Amino acid sequence: MLNMIMSLLYFRSSLPHFITIQADNMQNIKIHLKYSRKTRKFILRFNNLKQRAEMSIPHGSSLKAAKEFAQNHSYWLVKQKEQSIFIKPLMYLPLRGKLHLLCHDQIHKRGRSVSYQSKEINDETVHQLIVRGNIEHFQKYLQTYLRQEAREDIYQAVTHFCTLQGSPMPTITIRDQRTCWGSCSYKSGLSFSWRLIMAPRFVLDYVAAHEVAHIRVPNHSKQFWLQTEKLFPDFRNAKAWLKNHGHTLHHYCFSCSPVTLKDH
Repeated sequence: MLNMIMSLLYFRSSLPHFITIQADNMQNIKIHLKYSRKTRKFILRFNNLKQRAEMSIPHGSSLKAAKEFAQNHSYWLVKQKEQSIFIKPLMYLPLRGKLHLLCHDQIHKRGRSVSYQSKEINDETVHQLIVRGNIEHFQKYLQTYLRQEAREDIYQAVTHFCTLQGSPMPTITIRDQRTCWGSCSYKSGLSFSWRLIMAPRFVLDYVAAHEVAHIRVPNHSKQFWLQTEKLFPDFRNAKAWLKNHGHTLHHYCFSCSPVTLKDH
């Protein structure tokens, strides 16, 4: 065991923390490396939150092989970066599945920093989210508002499904996880992505039902899916929506803008 640990430490210390490749458009891309004994293959991803490319490398892999893998997928990385949507005034953002026009008001009044209103323009209803205060806090105020709305909707949904199932109300945590929309743990309760508030309401309800079903069936067996269907009969359509459109919810960036974006 000691030799294995020493080998891993030597492997990590002998390789850099990042590599740089050049895409077809002559753009230099810095890729942050993560070494792991659990990873059996190269895994390349673009982190929209940190606006940077990241790659997991199996223990014992060569730096040359890592560079070749990244270089072969440089076109994909550029496309992923181009899909990032930077939050700013006068753009549209989905909220509960409906597009809302983001507006800015420099004057900060008492009460919530973000408010909703609708206007009739050319016989069409335009949904608006008005963010008040200094423009520097536009993204922060909006994200805080969306998290609050997500917490309220998720709490309501979980309460409903726990009542149907006869389960006690668990602790609910709202995060911005990348690998799953929700999770269930006996120690920490249920955890959900706040980005579900941008999806149609039936999608959020499905994820809530999915995690509540895990309280009774802690796996994805046939029994689990029967329990999920009992709680939320339309779960197949919601699963299909997440499969086809869920990735787009991660394209919205709230912590940076094209002006300040840099290769970290």
